[in-house]
Amino acid sequence: MSDDGSGIFKAEEAINFLENEEPKGRVKVETSLAVERIESVAYSNGLPPDQLVNLVKIATGGKYDDSISSRLIRSLIPQKSVPGLAVVIIASRICSNRLSMSIKCLLLRWIVLIFNLIDDLKDVHSLYGIFFLFLESDTLCPHLCHLLYYLTRKKDVRNFRIRKLLDLQHRRGMKPYLCALLAVYKRHCPNVVTMAVTASTTRLWFKETDKSWREAIKKVQLKYDTRETVESFSLSVRTAKSVPVAKRRKLIGNIPEIQTATINEKEISIEQLFSFEDLLANIEKIEFPSQVASVVNSPFLQHVLSCNPDFVVLQRLNFWLNHTLYEEFLNSSASESDPYTWMLLRQLNHLTGFLQESVPAVEAFLVRFLFTWNGLDFRPLILQLITHLSLWPFQRLNDLVLEPLRKLFFSSSVYVKCQVMYCFTELLRNFLAVELPRQQELLQEERSQRPRGLASVSLFVEDEVEAFDPLKTIYDFIQFVDRVCVVGLQVERDHALLQHWVLNFFELVSTSHQQFSLPFVLIPSSGIIYRMLFSSNSMAVSRLCQIIVNFKKEFESLKITQGESQACPLGFPDGFQSIQRFNQYILDICDSLWRNKAFIDRDKSFCFSMPSSVTDSLDVRHMNELFSIHHHLSLAGEAWKFLHQTQPTGMKLTPSLIKGRSRRAYMEFLRQRNFSGILVFLETFIRTRS
Repeated sequence: MSDDGSGIFKAEEAINFLENEEPKGRVKVETSLAVERIESVAYSNGLPPDQLVNLVKIATGGKYDDSISSRLIRSLIPQKSVPGLAVVIIASRICSNRLSMSIKCLLLRWIVLIFNLIDDLKDVHSLYGIFFLFLESDTLCPHLCHLLYYLTRKKDVRNFRIRKLLDLQHRRGMKPYLCALLAVYKRHCPNVVTMAVTASTTRLWFKETDKSWREAIKKVQLKYDTRETVESFSLSVRTAKSVPVAKRRKLIGNIPEIQTATINEKEISIEQLFSFEDLLANIEKIEFPSQVASVVNSPFLQHVLSCNPDFVVLQRLNFWLNHTLYEEFLNSSASESDPYTWMLLRQLNHLTGFLQESVPAVEAFLVRFLFTWNGLDFRPLILQLITHLSLWPFQRLNDLVLEPLRKLFFSSSVYVKCQVMYCFTELLRNFLAVELPRQQELLQEERSQRPRGLASVSLFVEDEVEAFDPLKTIYDFIQFVDRVCVVGLQVERDHALLQHWVLNFFELVSTSHQQFSLPFVLIPSSGIIYRMLFSSNSMAVSRLCQIIVNFKKEFESLKITQGESQACPLGFPDGFQSIQRFNQYILDICDSLWRNKAFIDRDKSFCFSMPSSVTDSLDVRHMNELFSIHHHLSLAGEAWKFLHQTQPTGMKLTPSLIKGRSRRAYMEFLRQRNFSGILVFLETFIRTRS
């Protein structure tokens, strides 16, 4: 650091020399040496704030000719920050006639370069009107538009300024820098600026200049390890470098980058946050960026939107999404090969998942898109978006969402059927965990006539929907999926993958009361139960047994809950009406797996009530044992492995050897093989002998 200190001291001496010198005629050798010394120190170590201010005064004082002044201005390389006083001095000198037009342009270019390093923008912003007046100058106008682009806040958008810009545009043509300033005005006040910002006017707003100067400033900033990163020390803006010609695409849909220049001392921009602790400490003072659509890409802004919602911001976000999704998917044919479209859908899934609420614009898009969707394009992301839908009356949900999904289910391969089943499962989980409590809170607010807060129930203002029973929607939805599953299993001949996802759905249903306080129990239809019971897949049999045990606990818990609370009666069966059918399921499974009485108690059976004339004519030996845990088609392989491990070598192996104590050992073997569902079922419903 000694070298740095001596360098700064040398620069201080050179600046003092230039301040006290009285130039006469040709440039002296001493003057040239002083300027060279300042350049050397500035480009290697940068200048501290006080030296920057002094150097600005010298370069803009009119004492030296343009060659010396321009070299001094290019030496304005800050070590850390730039005092706002330096910009104020430049603004005052631009108003005078001392400086040539080239020097004025150079000063404005420097302000643009170091804009994000200015320590206090309050005084700089107070000069907005002065900078705006100089737009009449053809030479200064491009650089002033660039500076005003960064400085502009909503309060700066005034009708007289809009008229002035439109007049300049009429006289000079569609200049990109004028379009840029009008575009930022439109962002803040879209109802005032009626100009349409098209792709042609936003590609090259400002030319990329002073690259070497910019790199020199970056190099010094890195050397002193300031908080500003190399990429963020200058504000991002559309330039020739930011949008390569080979990769140009229509502007519609481009998720904008965060662009905020904080002027008010009471507010802070999102660019000034560097950690989650910063976010928590300033969450009430954060100012949203000019383009609110950047929320889609920013986790910080999503936290702010969720914790401190703003009605206007939410409406602007909803409007942008509505327009963008329409242009990308409905007004044009979106290509699966377009990485941007995939990125947009992925970000929307992240956004809705984080907010735990579907955005109205996304719901409106899905409703329209599903009726023209081929079922192939973006399928994983579209199905994932559906899982975040709000609760609607079942008839509306069925017509707008479930019917297109049903058609996709029955017209596609088993793998697509599995994806749709996953969608149904996650949609039900969203209904139970998120949407049902929200609807119940809405009903309580309506009954108590309490004023609704912005974020008390929902972030977004919902359209008026006719009153409906959310519980009835969930009840009808489960029945709908049940019917689809029965036919799907028949069509795919009990494919193991489809069985897995069907069982996933009913595992969620079988715990819905204990997990989510659903005030009814809806057991699967016989088509689901018996196809799983007689499946050749041991996984399906074991998980079916666990589901039956879960439903037993559901009935017990619901009975206790109903006895303790005085809940309003439901407008549909609460599940106790199906207890007799549920008991028949239990009896048939017990007779099949354990009692070896499948075809004996025909009158009590729901499944095995076949006439004796039919069973006798089959001439099948040991018919009642065919579905026991050691003869069952899905468990025969497990029985063989057990006998192979436990019986002497050379003995003829047959499932009939599993009896008595060997049966208990076989049960322990099944436990080790992770068929715990069968064991839990038998322990729950079979009374063991002491």
